[in-house]
This record gives sequence, C-alpha cells and structure tokens, in this order.
Amino acid sequence: MSISNNPSKIEVTKLLKKAVFSFGNEAESWTTIDETLDLPEALYVAAKGLPLISILLKDLESSLDSKESDELKDKYTAIYRFADLCLKRIDYLKSIVKAVTSPGDPTPKEEKYREAAETCGGIAIEAVMKDLLQRAINLATSCLTDDYLKSSLQAVLEEVVKLKPSLEEGWRGQVSLRNYGQGNQFYHGGRGNQNHSQGGNQFTGNGYTLHMGSGE
Repeated sequence: MSISNNPSKIEVTKLLKKAVFSFGNEAESWTTIDETLDLPEALYVAAKGLPLISILLKDLESSLDSKESDELKDKYTAIYRFADLCLKRIDYLKSIVKAVTSPGDPTPKEEKYREAAETCGGIAIEAVMKDLLQRAINLATSCLTDDYLKSSLQAVLEEVVKLKPSLEEGWRGQVSLRNYGQGNQFYHGGRGNQNHSQGGNQFTGNGYTLHMGSGE
C-alpha cells in the first residue's frame, strides 16, 4: 500500500507543513489579482478562494498538533491527499498569476491567461478551484469546528459553479494570429509559397500569391 493510502501522522504533518508554507505563499501572490483589470471573472473568484484554502491548511496543521493521535486517524489519508494536491497545483497557479500580472507586454491579459492555461494542459482556473474547494469543504466539515470557514468556502464554491467558462470551447490547439505591436505579421498555413509586397493589393490562393502593385 502506498504512503498516500496509509500515511502516518508524522508523514501527514510533514507534508501539511510544506503545503502551509508553499501554498500559503502562492495564495498571497494572488492578492494582486484584484488590482489587475480586464481579466476573466474566474480569476477574481479564485483570488477569493485561495486564501481560504490556505487558512484551512493552517487549521488542519494546528488540529493535528493539538489533538490525540487517534482522533483524526481516519482522516489522515484525506488530509495527506489534499495537501499533496495543493502542492501539485502551485506551478499552475504560479504560471497563471505571473502571466496576467507581468508588466510591459501589450498582449491583452485575457489572452495571457489563456496562453498560460494552455501551457499548463489547457485546464481552466474554475475547474482547478472547484476541485480544491470541494475537497476543502469536505475536510472543514469532517475535521474542524469552524463553521465560518466552512460557509466561506461554500460561498466561493457557489460563485465558481455559476461562472461562465474562462476558456473558449474548442480554443485549445487552434492557431491564433494576433499582432499587438507595430510592424508586420506574416502567416502561411497552406501549400505553396507566400510572398509579401508592401503597397497595392495582395491575393493568396492555394499554391500562389498574386500581388497587384499600387501603380507607382
């Protein structure tokens, strides 16, 4: 049986401490999202939920430290897996927040988010949050007595469920042609040659390009 299926209290506590520190730092970095305009609504909702999950991790750690070994023994596996999931989601969350808050790039922030999500497997932020929040609520219900934290997690989950998709259906894998700076952008997706001539008109067909000059 693998360690994640039957972890000891020491093993759970060790992983939980790591999650408290690493996931907590990442949740803190998401506080800048509220200062960033023109993002999909799902990112603003995620910024509400991540600090609550960080609080849950801290409360679980405190609970393990203060209670008798056997009191939460039947919850060790669930706590361990949740801490492990939080750690695994850090790279995804880091990629998303970095993409949408980095200055100096003229690319629209919504497009930055989509490109970052594509790099991370095409997973929408609302899907990541729904999974984390559902597991968090289950643990808050079975392991803690903090009704306010549980209701706060539930409220964010309800917002997540109501969100419209942050990634367009069929978006993944499609070719996008966008030029947000100055200058020319060329793309040739078929057979034959592509030629570019400035001025006049240019017609591109299957295997040929016809340019009609401006008459100068």
